Amino acid sequence: ASLWTVAFALLRKYGFKAISFIIPGLTPENAPASKTYDDYIAHRASSQDLLAREQSSFPLCSWHEIRVMHDSGVIDFQSHTMHHHQACIENKVVDFFHPRFQTYFFGNINVPVYRNHGVLDFGRKIAFGTPIYRAEPRMAGRLQFFDDEALREASANFVAQHGNEKFFAQRDWRKELFAFYRHARKQHSMTRFETPVEQKEAILTDLKQSKQLIEERLPGKTVTQLCYPWFMGSKLAVKLSQQAGYHVNYWGIVAQRPSNRRGEDLFNVPRLEDQYVFRLPGDGRKSLREILMQKFHAHAPAFTRNLGQN
Repeated sequence: ASLWTVAFALLRKYGFKAISFIIPGLTPENAPASKTYDDYIAHRASSQDLLAREQSSFPLCSWHEIRVMHDSGVIDFQSHTMHHHQACIENKVVDFFHPRFQTYFFGNINVPVYRNHGVLDFGRKIAFGTPIYRAEPRMAGRLQFFDDEALREASANFVAQHGNEKFFAQRDWRKELFAFYRHARKQHSMTRFETPVEQKEAILTDLKQSKQLIEERLPGKTVTQLCYPWFMGSKLAVKLSQQAGYHVNYWGIVAQRPSNRRGEDLFNVPRLEDQYVFRLPGDGRKSLREILMQKFHAHAPAFTRNLGQN
């Protein structure tokens, strides 16, 4: 939402334009009125007020805000896929959903998408104790693993019956929950992987729906660019994006290509993580060491835990 509260006004002020990649499947129709950079300049808001929206229940720009920015000609909106989701890729539990699970900044984005009654639930509202299987971004090209819904429910029920959130106050809660899970899965084996045909259909549908919905909501818009969530795509995703009508794919850091130059492959465009914006001059500038240490501290606990389970 800081695109609306801060960046939009600054881009207009200095005569710049930008591309924003949005997630149409998660975009709200409207959002509560927010203080903007214009309010800050007029001394009607603090810098903290401008960023408060991203800590609220409406951290994403609304369709109303997106239309205003689109109509201004300042910001070009393109696709960040339909749902920005992860898919389970292996019948291996790496954790359970718990109160301190790193969900990303909203909507349980770091939680894989599961089926409910056989249908994928992109709402990602899951109960404490839900098994978290090894997962990767949907566009990374791995076949999706479908877990046993009854086993997932049994695991969540076990936690609910043992205090729900209070259960996780125990020092050895993971050990106890893994023990229950290993016992329960002996009675539940309704699992499978999607077929390659199902995989292609799912990815192509996601890319087509994202493009179509953005174009429907923004009159005169043509979506031709795709930015991969978590910087991860695949040869399959590139091929299917071409079929869906995209002309450009953005990844993360691309080997031996720190930037994209004229004439290079538009389906393999590199981009930097947003943390590196803080290397720019100005108040709040951070050293490269500070940024790398923040990344390390953010990911080290999960990495260490996964090593211990291998």
